[in-house]
Amino acid sequence: MSKRRQLFVGVLDKQIWTNEKLCAYFNKYATRNDDQYVVHCEIMEYNDARFDGKSFAFITFTDEACVDYCMKKRAEFYDEYGITLKRLLPDNITKCERLMSTPDIVIRISLPDPLFNNANIRSYFGEYGKVIDIKMLDEEGTAGICLITFEEFDSSDRVLLDAPHYLNGKILSIHKYTSPEYVCSLSQYRLIDETNAHQVKRWYPIFRNLTEFMRPIHILYKTQFALAKYNLNKQILTSREHLNKTKENLAEFENKCNDIKQDFIQLCKLNRDLNKRVEDIEVKNKKIQIEYENQIEEQIKKNQLLQDAIMCLQNNSSL
Repeated sequence: MSKRRQLFVGVLDKQIWTNEKLCAYFNKYATRNDDQYVVHCEIMEYNDARFDGKSFAFITFTDEACVDYCMKKRAEFYDEYGITLKRLLPDNITKCERLMSTPDIVIRISLPDPLFNNANIRSYFGEYGKVIDIKMLDEEGTAGICLITFEEFDSSDRVLLDAPHYLNGKILSIHKYTSPEYVCSLSQYRLIDETNAHQVKRWYPIFRNLTEFMRPIHILYKTQFALAKYNLNKQILTSREHLNKTKENLAEFENKCNDIKQDFIQLCKLNRDLNKRVEDIEVKNKKIQIEYENQIEEQIKKNQLLQDAIMCLQNNSSL
């Protein structure tokens, strides 16, 4: 059975939904014509105490267009009844990735190829939805690796449904990405012990499916390490840019300081010259003042002699 025609419906209220009601609801609101309808619906119980009173279902339609239509309207389904929708992924994909709802996927290529670049990756995978960000990472033992962030998690599921993907004849290894801590918190890896309210690891099913458990964790940690390396290199690059900018600003500041210093030296020299000229002028003024005072005294003496002579003449004339 094609997974493209199947839909996961989660967080169903047991008191509201039955198989018949769910089939009728999706026949009415998830199909566009009489040729598109629900062919199978199965409601199941959650094996998780966190979803007490809730159930989930797998729905199969006659046409994969119904699944696309439902995913476009999933916000309406959630707003009306609080139910969540998700595409079903092929069984060859790990259970961890099938459960994961993340807008991030990590892509690896085994052999070097110059076409494995930001522009080509954005162009190709942009067909699956709006790409928010692409990070070209570096990983030991991998020819090329990048992390794509879509606007919606459904784009990641659509990419995996269309697997395998090729670039220039080279197959691409594609996996979903989220934090390993989130994966370890999923219900198939742990349960809540109601008697003492602490987490107890479910070791038996983990050992029974050891490969399925370890593979996604290993991939996620490798990707997390590559992403941490990318972020560290980005921080180093940013720090270097800031350092270079600081050096440029410092050099500019030093140049301005040197210019100010030269201006200050010139002003000091000009000030000394002006002080010397002021001193010379003061000396000249002092000399002129002394000469002027001497001339005044001499003129006073002359005036006194003249007055004495006039008085003498006046006395003689009166005799």
